[in-house]
Amino acid sequence: MWNGAGRPGAHGNRRRLLVVSLTFLGCVIAYTDRVNISVAAVAMQDRFAWSQTQKGFVLSAFFVGYLLFMFPSGLLARRFGGKPLLAVAVLAWSLFTLLTPLAAGVSIVALLAARVGMGLGEAVMFPAAYELFGRWVPPLERGRAIAVLMSGVPAGTLIGLMAAGWLVERYGWPMAFYAFGVVGLIWVIVWILQVANDPLNERRLGAQERTLLSTVRPHADATDGPPLRALLLRAPAVAIVAAHFATTWNLYLLLSWLPSYTATCISSVSPGPACSPPHRGSPRSLPAIWWGPHPTAGYAAEPTGRSFANGCNAQHS
Repeated sequence: MWNGAGRPGAHGNRRRLLVVSLTFLGCVIAYTDRVNISVAAVAMQDRFAWSQTQKGFVLSAFFVGYLLFMFPSGLLARRFGGKPLLAVAVLAWSLFTLLTPLAAGVSIVALLAARVGMGLGEAVMFPAAYELFGRWVPPLERGRAIAVLMSGVPAGTLIGLMAAGWLVERYGWPMAFYAFGVVGLIWVIVWILQVANDPLNERRLGAQERTLLSTVRPHADATDGPPLRALLLRAPAVAIVAAHFATTWNLYLLLSWLPSYTATCISSVSPGPACSPPHRGSPRSLPAIWWGPHPTAGYAAEPTGRSFANGCNAQHS
C-alpha cells in the first residue's frame, strides 16, 4: 500500500489505488482488443478468401486511426479531463470491436473502416491516463502508477492472444470480438460509477487522501511548458522516439504476423497438438513475454526520483 508520502505502510489511499487499478484494466482491455484480430485473421482469411496483401491492410488499418488521433487526444484530455475522455474512448473501441464481424461480412472496406475507428478510440488510452494521474497520483508515486499502467500492455497482449485462440477454436472467429467487446462495455460502466474526474469532487475520498491530493494538485498554468518544436528538436526526445519506433515496429510485426506464420508454416512442416488452433496462442504470445520486466522500471525509478526530489528540497531550504 502507499501512504500520503508515497511510502508503504499506511492506509487512506484506496480511491487513488482504485483509479490506477481500473486504468490498468482499461489498458489490458485495449491490448486484448488490439491483438485478437491477429489470431482471428487466420480463420477470417479462409472465410473471406483474402490475399496476403488484403490481410496486411486489415491488420495495419488500426494503426492509421491510432496515429491520426494520438496528438489530438492529448489536447482533448487537457481540455475535458481523463475520466470522461477515457470512458468515451473505451466505449467507442469496444463498439467497433463488436461491429468487426458484421463489418467483415459487409466488405473489406467496411472492415478497414471499423479497424481505423478502433484505432481512433485506442489512441486516447495513454494520454487520458496520464492526464488523470496528474491529478489523482502524487508526484512521488507516479513512477509506480505508470509501471502498473504499462504492465497492462504485456498482460493484455498475453490474454488476448491466448484467449483468442481458444475462442476461435471453440466458438468461431466472431466470438473473439464479441467476448472482448462486451468486457469493454462492462468496464465502462464500472469506470463511470467508480471514478471521478477531479479527486476533490469525489465524495468517497477519505480525509487523509483528500488533504494529500489537494496539496499536490496541479496549478492552473502547470500544463504550460516549452514549445512543442523545442521539445521535439532535443536530442533525448529524438532518441526516445527512435527507440520507441524501432521497438514497436518489431513488436507489432511479430504480433500481427506470427499467428499466420505458425498457422501456415509450422503446422505444415510439423503438424501436431502444439499447432492445433487451441494451442497456437502459446507461441504467438512469446513476443509479449520479454515485455514483462519492462514495467518494473517504474518501481526501480522511485527511490532515485525520491532522492533527487529530497536533494532539490534540501538545496532550496
